Amino acid sequence: MSTCQASPHVPTNSSGFQKASTPELQITSDDEEAAIWAKMAKCKQHKALREEAAQLEAERLKREQEQEQLEAERREQEHLEAKRKEQEWLEAEHWEQETQAQQKTGELKGKEREKAARVARLSVMHFWPCTAKCELPEGVEPEAEEAGAKAGKKRVPEDVMLLRAREKRKVTRVGSAIPGESEASPLGVVVPTVPPSDPLVAVVVKGFKLIAAAMDQQMAEMWARRETQHWFNSWLGDLLGEFEFVLRPTTPVSKSSEELHSDVADMELESLQSD
Repeated sequence: MSTCQASPHVPTNSSGFQKASTPELQITSDDEEAAIWAKMAKCKQHKALREEAAQLEAERLKREQEQEQLEAERREQEHLEAKRKEQEWLEAEHWEQETQAQQKTGELKGKEREKAARVARLSVMHFWPCTAKCELPEGVEPEAEEAGAKAGKKRVPEDVMLLRAREKRKVTRVGSAIPGESEASPLGVVVPTVPPSDPLVAVVVKGFKLIAAAMDQQMAEMWARRETQHWFNSWLGDLLGEFEFVLRPTTPVSKSSEELHSDVADMELESLQSD
């Protein structure tokens, strides 16, 4: 009994298709097969072109997104910068308004202080000019004062002079017999605590209070400057003493090399003589 062993067939075509060896077994012709291969190559080429176009489109979309993101960040930064500048402008305008208001307030206070000081000086000189419209006491007509002012004469009725003199003595008096009637400042100026009926006297009292407060402040500042100067002088003296101790000259204790050699030679000579 004979056995027949078949050997495996190894195809020589690299495409994986085996070409029929005989015309009877061949399904398609050579031209059709070439057309099929050309069509397959064309499909592969189209597929590669589509993939390349899709990749380019994806890269373009990515670049557009990055550009839009950068544009949004730039707009946000410009918005924040404009908001910051507007806030700084509002703060500068508010600060300027506050500065102008403080300057106006300081000017008004300075004018009031000068007016009070001027009235106080005039009260000390026993001179009472009426420079503002005030309430007149009973029995005094405003026409008389207006006529006197127009004529260039400062005339005051006798009862008004007596009333103001009494108020003046009450203001400049040191000490009071009635408790609570007046209070004394640290400089000894006594001013009434009860508000007077005459507006001019009220202005004088206010002027005295301002003058006393200013003098008290000057005295406090003077004492503070004296204490600071005393402390500085003491500290400077201690510092100069320390520097004097550090910079005090000292006597040299070291000897030169020549002196040391001479001392050694003398010692050797003495030892030889003793031997």
